[in-house]
Amino acid sequence: MTLPYKISNYKSGSPVEDFEGWEVVLGDRYYITPVSTIEIYAERSIKEERIIDNNSYYYTVFGLKYTLRHNRFNTSIDTYYSNLEFRNVTEALGFVEEIDGVNAHVNVKYTPQNWWFAEFDYTYTIFDNTFSLGDLNKNVASLGVGLNF
Repeated sequence: MTLPYKISNYKSGSPVEDFEGWEVVLGDRYYITPVSTIEIYAERSIKEERIIDNNSYYYTVFGLKYTLRHNRFNTSIDTYYSNLEFRNVTEALGFVEEIDGVNAHVNVKYTPQNWWFAEFDYTYTIFDNTFSLGDLNKNVASLGVGLNF
């Protein structure tokens, strides 16, 4: 469990308002075998505002993550529900905006030697917004190569 308190102070005259807020993150990890785990997690926090309208939001997430480590491969599959509920009425809409998301995330990391790795990452998200034109399906895929220090 973590319980940090965040503060952001911007310079005088900044269009972005200063921010303060709590964050609560809970989770537990269960070892199925010595190389595989399941994590259950939840978060409730207040996130810093979007720059376009200085509207901060409550962020809620519940998820389940499976991880398997085998030889030089580390694989994880993560599914979670997220909810963003903005604190203030959005002027253009005339009501408080809320966004629900259902997410699936897969990550495969291969480490052929201790000093470098290759990684594939994919996330699929279905967002449902409170206004009719705001729904969104999002696919994000990436390939990468990196160094371990």
